[in-house]
Amino acid sequence: MTGFPSRFTVSSEITLSAPKPALPSPIRLTSRVRTLAWEVKTMVPLLRRFRDSRSGATAIEYGVIASLIGTALIAALTLLSPDIIALFDGIGSAFTPVR
Repeated sequence: MTGFPSRFTVSSEITLSAPKPALPSPIRLTSRVRTLAWEVKTMVPLLRRFRDSRSGATAIEYGVIASLIGTALIAALTLLSPDIIALFDGIGSAFTPVR
């Protein structure tokens, strides 16, 4: 019969059956279980220590404070820039050029 992929077989009753997947070998399965057990054993203490740590929250707080200070400086300089430019223009015009 055409139209079916080669991995399917068609019996005389017209029912499709796919090949059964191969089971992993017991040796490979137990080594994977040991690997997972080791990963869990090493990751759980690391995750607990990360959860209980407050240094990350402190760093984020300092970052927020620094960004607020930067935003305030930018806003102040933007508002005061015409006055600052006029001040330095006045200082610059007070000097006489050297010939």
